[in-house]
Amino acid sequence: MATQLQIVNRVLRRLREDPVTSVADSEYAQVLGEFVNDILREAQDVHQWTACRDEVSTATVASTSEYDLSASINDNSDLLWVMLDDSGMKRIPFDEARQLQLQNPSAATGEPFAFGIENMTMRLYPIPDDVYTVTSKWYVPQYDLEVDGTDDNTEIKIPERPVYLGALVLALNERGEELGEPGGIAERRYNNALGDAILRDEQERIATNYYDGYRD
Repeated sequence: MATQLQIVNRVLRRLREDPVTSVADSEYAQVLGEFVNDILREAQDVHQWTACRDEVSTATVASTSEYDLSASINDNSDLLWVMLDDSGMKRIPFDEARQLQLQNPSAATGEPFAFGIENMTMRLYPIPDDVYTVTSKWYVPQYDLEVDGTDDNTEIKIPERPVYLGALVLALNERGEELGEPGGIAERRYNNALGDAILRDEQERIATNYYDGYRD
């Protein structure tokens, strides 16, 4: 996998510009870093890449109903499924779990079978009466890398080629070459590379019997 800095330098070389030792070294390198972010968002919005799917294991604590997941997911994450040990769990509105606890105090504790998610916090119902393992699967897009040098060595999770070619297209457009042949060729190469990478990702999941659907 390529890093943010490696992709920015690939684009710089293609534009016949000097490479940098950090994305923060020049204003133009930072602009290219933002182009990388734009393409990351675009590519991850059209396909849920296998490399961006993560399992989060949460050990419950007796008498504790809420669990902060912010260390493992972000605001852009999509929930795929939740299981307690080997059983599926029912998703309910976040506030409903609290309402159920108040409406039926005698059944407010026990083995959880339902959950709500809000602001990267999971609320379980009933309130756990013991230690259980809650496993949730998420699609966690890799958005908005910093361009101040702190993410120079951050590896891009999705395939490198469409990210590089997409950033190059944006750089050519910014230089006013979008109507010329260089820009047109680069855009076709980007679209083809993105489509090919998505197809390979889907085929690999099928070949390995990978499953990420909701579990009821």
